[in-house]
Amino acid sequence: AGFPIRDRGRVIGVLDFLSAHPIEPSRELRETFLVVGSLLGQFIARTAAQEELHRFVALNPSVLYALRITPTKLRFFWVSENLEAMTGYSPAEAAHGNWWLDHLHPEDRERVLAANPKPYTMEHQVLEFRFRRRDGKYLWLRDEKRLLRDSHGQPSVVIGAWSDVTERVQLEA
Repeated sequence: AGFPIRDRGRVIGVLDFLSAHPIEPSRELRETFLVVGSLLGQFIARTAAQEELHRFVALNPSVLYALRITPTKLRFFWVSENLEAMTGYSPAEAAHGNWWLDHLHPEDRERVLAANPKPYTMEHQVLEFRFRRRDGKYLWLRDEKRLLRDSHGQPSVVIGAWSDVTERVQLEA
């Protein structure tokens, strides 16, 4: 017996069952295998999409991130692995306390904090500031972020990207 593995109605494979003593599967068994085939298709498609996203993030020189909006602040809840290549800090370290604030250059801190209102409501924002790497050196970051809203129109998540613009700033200076 063969049952299709489907993703959004498209057959992406076939689940075959072979036996030395063939039997005609019952209607219930056929329906069960159709559901199993659909679930397998969804799993395969999701796994492929996750792998593609992982490749995209790994090849992107920018650090991608997502922040949850709370009434009093923005909280990291995801950051791409290439954070470590750019800053020397792991994503796990970035998730703790005031990590981001603690590494802002003192001369940029007031300006950057003032540009991030509480509660956060900026639809699109681009900031440039200095950030201290693990080795103590500062790099210039271009931080571009966008606001996402929930189904009720309330601000819920900020997604953004950090790009290292140190060389450009140094050339301009």
